[in-house]
Amino acid sequence: MADTCLQGLEHAKTCINEGRFEDGIIMLHDTVYGYYQMEKALVPVLAKLPGTTMRPFSESLSNARDVMVSVQARGEGANALELMQFSVVPAYKRWHAELNRCLRPYVAL
Repeated sequence: MADTCLQGLEHAKTCINEGRFEDGIIMLHDTVYGYYQMEKALVPVLAKLPGTTMRPFSESLSNARDVMVSVQARGEGANALELMQFSVVPAYKRWHAELNRCLRPYVAL
């Protein structure tokens, strides 16, 4: 699901870049919901794992996401694209990489 959410963020960024703000908002909404579901499911799992450092990555991503949602709600397309490009997507990629690092010893490849 984490990979699918990343693809969703990239697609939302493309929609915003092309001026299809409504499509971008819909995709962002779906992606945020997917992220929320992952976070909710991961709480009990990560609490039992030693050495997890997800909190700062989750907080950074949540902050970027909240600003992005606020900007999109105000219809500020140029700012939305900039935030997606330089804040939301990079924060998600860092969160995703840390999640993979934390779970790698417990997941068969």
